[in-house]
Amino acid sequence: MMLTRWRRNPVGSVGERPFFSLWEDMDRLFEEVSKGLPSNPLAHTDRTAGFSPRLDISEEKDRYTLTAELPGMNENHVEISYDDGFLTLKGEKKTEVENKDAQYHRIERSFGKFERTIQLPQEIESEKIEARFRHGVLTVSLPKAKVVEKAAKKIEIKAG
Repeated sequence: MMLTRWRRNPVGSVGERPFFSLWEDMDRLFEEVSKGLPSNPLAHTDRTAGFSPRLDISEEKDRYTLTAELPGMNENHVEISYDDGFLTLKGEKKTEVENKDAQYHRIERSFGKFERTIQLPQEIESEKIEARFRHGVLTVSLPKAKVVEKAAKKIEIKAG
């Protein structure tokens, strides 16, 4: 992809026309950026590498619930870990069908490894975390740790 500008003969030198210098700089910038773009407009241009699942996190009185869309995957493709307030999902979505005779013009399915780490705002009872996988949706239940409310106490000040 080559961006070209409409050219006309500038009157005076670059020093007399400060916007001409800016124009030249912008041309160079667009040429550098466009070097990485495919020349075929039907080519896949998604610059995100691999697959990144969509996550929803909801909060209830006693727990957080994380839901991840993982179409085409199952529980064997995903690893979940919790460490010091951080929940990490790791996995890999693999392509299973290869048709060497077909000529693809565009492929919109994404494949690859992913890793998502979410910091939770409250301590979790890690031994009670549960995860379920059903119809391409992973649901993780994260029970909140019991918060011990401490009663206010008046501190007496002693003389001397």
